[in-house]
Amino acid sequence: MAKKLFFSLITIMLMSCGSSYSFKGKSVSFTSVGYYKSNGVRILTFAIETSANYNSLNPENELMEAIKKHGEKQMNTKGHPTYSFYFQNIAPPDVTAYKSTQAALDKCYESNPIALVNIDHSGKIAVVKRPGDKE
Repeated sequence: MAKKLFFSLITIMLMSCGSSYSFKGKSVSFTSVGYYKSNGVRILTFAIETSANYNSLNPENELMEAIKKHGEKQMNTKGHPTYSFYFQNIAPPDVTAYKSTQAALDKCYESNPIALVNIDHSGKIAVVKRPGDKE
């Protein structure tokens, strides 16, 4: 009985340790769509899923903060960049099968991401709103 209670408590604790994000009081989740890695460079694409309305052309700070928190938790190898691109829940590019880093990056920028969380080679984190927009 004591073992069963102990394992039940451990299970509850582990389940509650997962990351949760919210925006306008509603939950936000990020579904992984693509993953590319070559020579230590990682490129990830995510679909943003929430029932809250948001402006994809000018995402609110609260949504950008949720994206930042998610992006900074992505795997990064010291000395190599990680690019996490976030898209409205409409078919983000799957960069998994791309043959070059540049081709995968180009596809992400061309696909109108809402945001990019970049962890550079030194571990510095930058969040860019609408990185595919031309100035």
